[in-house]
Amino acid sequence: AAAVLLNSDLVDGSILAAPMGIRLITFIGVGALSGFFAAQHRAVAAYLKILAERDRLTGLPTSRPFELELSRRIDAGTPFALLLAEVEGLDDGEESELADGMGKLPGTLAPWLGAGDAVARVSAREYGVLIQLRSSEEVAALAAVLETALSGHGLDVTLGWAFSPRDGR
Repeated sequence: AAAVLLNSDLVDGSILAAPMGIRLITFIGVGALSGFFAAQHRAVAAYLKILAERDRLTGLPTSRPFELELSRRIDAGTPFALLLAEVEGLDDGEESELADGMGKLPGTLAPWLGAGDAVARVSAREYGVLIQLRSSEEVAALAAVLETALSGHGLDVTLGWAFSPRDGR
């Protein structure tokens, strides 16, 4: 800007002429619009990521984030237990009944899980639960309590479990 003011070849009136003002307003406007739409794009992309990683019926993570967490725990070598819960007796034809039955499961599981545990809906009728390693008896007791609690909500659930690294990688 100082070079423009010190240049003796320019007439003083041409520095602040209308074309210069129009260019200034155009550049500022284009920059502001680009910034606005870039921010909107980032917000939409973040929202779409959440939608892609969450189940629409339960709001729980889907199988992809669950697999990533499972891989992370295996790679870290920390001991953990994997429980798989299969919900039976729900009719695929009745979406509202399926949604009601599946919607009950996360709330029922929540009181029994700790801060480091993870729950996800891994398929249409299956849930995966990663819990910090407990004894085999403790996990068996937890599975029995969960089956009882879920049957109290009208859900027929079968649970199975395995330990890592004892039962393999």
